[in-house]
Amino acid sequence: MNSFRKLVIPLVLSVMAMACGGSDNDDDNGGGSAKLGGGKQGAAKALHQANRPVRGENSGFGLGLVAMAQTDVSSERTEPGAAGGKAIVKETVKIATTGDIRVESVIQYVDYSEDGKNRFNGTLTDTVVVSAASGTGEVLLTSKGRVEITGEVTDFLDANATLKVGGSEISATTGNVSMNIKGTLTTSSGTHTYADEVISIAVEGSLPVAP
Repeated sequence: MNSFRKLVIPLVLSVMAMACGGSDNDDDNGGGSAKLGGGKQGAAKALHQANRPVRGENSGFGLGLVAMAQTDVSSERTEPGAAGGKAIVKETVKIATTGDIRVESVIQYVDYSEDGKNRFNGTLTDTVVVSAASGTGEVLLTSKGRVEITGEVTDFLDANATLKVGGSEISATTGNVSMNIKGTLTTSSGTHTYADEVISIAVEGSLPVAP
């Protein structure tokens, strides 16, 4: 068990870490009427931005909760948006007897902005599981809840989806990212259903606007 933790803790630390650079810090336009565009890719990009607080530098992993090797350890922290606002994260870390690590993060967004053009308000519950049986470095991240988007885009994102990604993809702040998504993401344009499929997005830049 101890040897497993020595191997998995550095992995989890690297997975949950994130650099906050690479975002456009221009002020948003204060309330556009455009809807979120880009179809499945646009909804996935919004979810990727919304998930960033769970990988913040002040995460429970960074505070050593896993290293303490205790179950049901909880914390509360505030993550600033890269371009303004904040996210209040209530986090619980559980380590199963099998060695699986489970982190549940309830994220409350308060004018949270990653791209400087749009703000998120609302709540998502993110659950991250790192399996003791997996030697691939893949992480399962399940997002459930709803956020309202205001700024260049005026829309909402209702999430009930699981992402399967590698450590480098989940912590990326530049370039392109491929995510295996299963579940649904709903916006004003309708419900996008992902049948355990790979979706590629450009991490940088603001959210796409519908024509």
